[in-house]
Amino acid sequence: MSNEENIEQGQEDRKTESPKEQSGVSSQESGGEAVALTEATNQTSAINTSEIKTMEVHHHPQLEKKSFKEYVLEGLMIFLAVTMGFFAENIRENITDNEKEKVFIESFVEDLEADQKYFEEQGIYFTERLEQLDSLIILLNTKERITNTNDFYYYGRLAVRYTPVVLHTGTIDEVKNSGGLRLIRKKGLPKKLVEYYNQLPIIKEYEARLMSIDEDYRRTFIDIIDPSALESNYSKIRGRVDKHTDNPPLRNYSKDDLAKLFGYAQYMRTLRSVIAGSEEDLKKNGQQLLALIQKEYHLKHE
Repeated sequence: MSNEENIEQGQEDRKTESPKEQSGVSSQESGGEAVALTEATNQTSAINTSEIKTMEVHHHPQLEKKSFKEYVLEGLMIFLAVTMGFFAENIRENITDNEKEKVFIESFVEDLEADQKYFEEQGIYFTERLEQLDSLIILLNTKERITNTNDFYYYGRLAVRYTPVVLHTGTIDEVKNSGGLRLIRKKGLPKKLVEYYNQLPIIKEYEARLMSIDEDYRRTFIDIIDPSALESNYSKIRGRVDKHTDNPPLRNYSKDDLAKLFGYAQYMRTLRSVIAGSEEDLKKNGQQLLALIQKEYHLKHE
């Protein structure tokens, strides 16, 4: 049989095969291909897994163990660094505190010097007012009818004029509010400063009593005098009071009212004398405090 005949015979044989047989052959071929693909995939996965495991392996370097001396040296260096930082911070704080102390002291000196200037002026004023009160008391201390009404109107009106005692407390108020009194480190100085300024509230108590008596005095004085006479001896220039020359009459010559006025004037005189004495003590304490500050801080007195 020739080759052409064999090929034709083979084609005819395949045509006569059942579909089932053809399907089986195809399935076998497909199965073979699937198995081959699975095996190839498994091989690839095995290779990838092997590579990952190889990549994940990390060998830590072998560190040399430190000796005891090295540990001690490191600890000592850390200790020295912390200690030096502590000392540096303390030095910085001390420099800052010293600067603040200097500022406060200079400000205290300014306040105390201003107080001294005020005391000089206030002392002259107090002396004049006390002399005027004395003149009024002498005038009222008589059993005779008051005839010299010029003096009565003049001294009676000036009797209630009073200027309260003040201190320059700007620095001490700031120091108290900021807790800066601790910065003043000269022995005994903070205590003396506090004692100096604590004298003012005591004077204020006396002044409160004086104001109360002043009100009683004013009401009684108004009941006695003629209001029109007050206007005639009053100068609008700086509130000056001039003395009458024509002895204007009083509206009320009641002995009881004049006796009340006399008593109020005496009480006012007493309280003002106490205040003047306290102010003089305050002045002396201020002078001593100034001298102490100038000595301790080597300041020059201007």
